[in-house]
Amino acid sequence: MLFVVFLGIAVMCVIALLLVNSGQKVKRKISCPEGNFSVHGTKNRFVVKKGQRFVFVVENGQITSVKDRSASSKWIKYGDL
Repeated sequence: MLFVVFLGIAVMCVIALLLVNSGQKVKRKISCPEGNFSVHGTKNRFVVKKGQRFVFVVENGQITSVKDRSASSKWIKYGDL
């Protein structure tokens, strides 16, 4: 019985560790000669905003979609280009 309790606690700890690591929060503001950028999201999926015009979605290290707020309110996925 004690072994089952120990095994259950160990499994719950592993699951909690995986959930915490996959959801590491990212929140930064960067100013450089190319413009002002803000980054919000998690380590695996976040949004990069460049000034008031461009918004990029980054998933697993790759830009997956973009929106030009001055031209349209629709997202353009890179697979659709």
